[in-house]
Amino acid sequence: MQRLAELTTLVTEMPWKLSPMHRERAHDVGLDDDDILHAIMLASHVGHMNRISDAVGMSLEYDVEIHADPSTPSLQASPVAIIGRPAIDPRGVPLPSCECSDGEVTCTNGIRRSRAASAR
Repeated sequence: MQRLAELTTLVTEMPWKLSPMHRERAHDVGLDDDDILHAIMLASHVGHMNRISDAVGMSLEYDVEIHADPSTPSLQASPVAIIGRPAIDPRGVPLPSCECSDGEVTCTNGIRRSRAASAR
């Protein structure tokens, strides 16, 4: 079980580091090539689905604690914050487009906000 956990962790965090040594180590504890492939495919699938969920703004049923790498600089705050809207509306309703001019944000759905109010 330990080798399976190591394999799936590696696939999730650093798949480019997989090597024949990992395959041999999995074989040493009784995993065959089908087991190894199944583990790789499931770990990859879960990672893929997590990326899709993040990209479209799906809400989670659990809390996630994000541990930022201290060597990674912080991102600059957007001058206009649009909160709670996914990139792709799942109902097929077109999302409003917004323009910023002279400190005012105007959207095609009629919403107007000042930059200060939008950043909250």
